[in-house]
Order: sequence, then C-alpha cells, then structure tokens
Amino acid sequence: MGQKMGRKIWRVASTIIVVAVVAMLAFVFIQRITGREPELFGYRMNYIRTPSMGEAIKAGDVILCKNAPAGEVEVGDIITYESDGRIPGLPAGETVCHRVVEKRTEGGVLYLTTKGDANADKDPEITGEQVIGRFVRKLGLLTLFYK
Repeated sequence: MGQKMGRKIWRVASTIIVVAVVAMLAFVFIQRITGREPELFGYRMNYIRTPSMGEAIKAGDVILCKNAPAGEVEVGDIITYESDGRIPGLPAGETVCHRVVEKRTEGGVLYLTTKGDANADKDPEITGEQVIGRFVRKLGLLTLFYK
C-alpha cells in the first residue's frame, strides 16, 4: 500500500510541475510574440534588458513582479513602472525596473524618484499612476529559457 501511495503522490507532483513549467513557457512565448508582459493573478513577468540594477537584477534576468498600488511602495523597494519618455534613450511606454530612492506627496499626488543601483544619476520623478508593480523575485529557470 505504501509504494502505491508513493507513486500516486509522485504522479500528482510531477503533473503539477509540468503544468507550471508549461504555463511559464507560455508566458514567455506570449511576451515574445506581443512584446507585452502577460499578467496572471496580479503577477507579471518582465525581461530585464539593461544592467542598470547591477548585481541585484542583471541584464537578461526574467523577474516576477506583483501588481501593487503606488501607495504601498516604500523607499528601498524595487518597482516596475511605465516610462513617460523623459529618460534619455528610453521611449515612452517602456517598462523600467529601478529602486525607489525618494517618495513624497504633494497636492494629493504621489511622486516617486527611482534609480538603477548601477546608475550614477536618479531617474526623473514619476507619479504613482506610472507604477506597475513591485519586484518579488528573479525567475532563474525562465531566464534560461528566455535567452
């Protein structure tokens, strides 16, 4: 009886792993085809194109971010936000992944200043409306598939 139960547990576990890997690969495929980050259950994956985050998040990494209201973001958090075109060489609409270094509210509007860990200069200030989400973790296995 114990051996049969062990095989059954292994079958269920391996099925869950296969489904998870297929789902992740589907995410990567959708992102490659559409050029947009797919979202599932409030999470989205982002492919990091530049080394601006230094050792924390390297160019080529695939990361997982959770949708987060800007009001929940704190100084020190790594966030993703939509560029408004004021960062030299980065067109409006591109996703940026940088660390929050300043946070302030003025006239009921939340303003954040971010900076890549490896960058000398801070980014132009953004509003809370530009925030997409907060960094959760790197997805090492997906990074291998994405390249």
